[in-house]
Amino acid sequence: MNFLPWAQRIPASTGDTAKDLEALKVFLSDAFRGVVNTPGRFSTITTSWVRFPATQDASSNANTLDDYEEGTWTPTIAGSGTAGTQTYSANTGRYTKIGRLVMVEATIVMTAADVATAGNLEIRGFPFSEGGGAIGGMGIGYHSNFNLTAGYTQLGVFFNATGTAANILESGDNVAAQFLAAASLNNTSSVLFGGCYSV
Repeated sequence: MNFLPWAQRIPASTGDTAKDLEALKVFLSDAFRGVVNTPGRFSTITTSWVRFPATQDASSNANTLDDYEEGTWTPTIAGSGTAGTQTYSANTGRYTKIGRLVMVEATIVMTAADVATAGNLEIRGFPFSEGGGAIGGMGIGYHSNFNLTAGYTQLGVFFNATGTAANILESGDNVAAQFLAAASLNNTSSVLFGGCYSV
């Protein structure tokens, strides 16, 4: 983009500082709107906000921010062998995606567990597929009514494969963390968590 035509149109000083600043603000707003209002890039820019296109225009440049999105997602608890169909009084989540980083928060409150659920417990429905390049996890800030193995006291979320599902881990003092078995699920199990992962 050639900025010279715009530079030649910078408003001349009127001698009134307040008027000059307002004129410059309008000029810059119009200038940047023209520069970035290009298909596949920023769709709109104003003095108050920047809007990215609905479909990401991915960039290979490590210094380029190419995506921003906010939204909701629906987390569920399932078994890795047989998913089962749990019943919830609440299973809601929100997310913010900036570039390849996804920040999520979720509330899951159950009212009935499906006895057919088998395997290890997973949280499913994450808004974007985990990238697989870096295995990661996030903490569970609150959990209630799970049958943890003796010696285990806390739960966490662990991505060990690319996809929109993550395992639930149980851990404790001086014991190796392990996947949480489906048999640990109760009718009134609940978890609240938040964290980040990359795509």
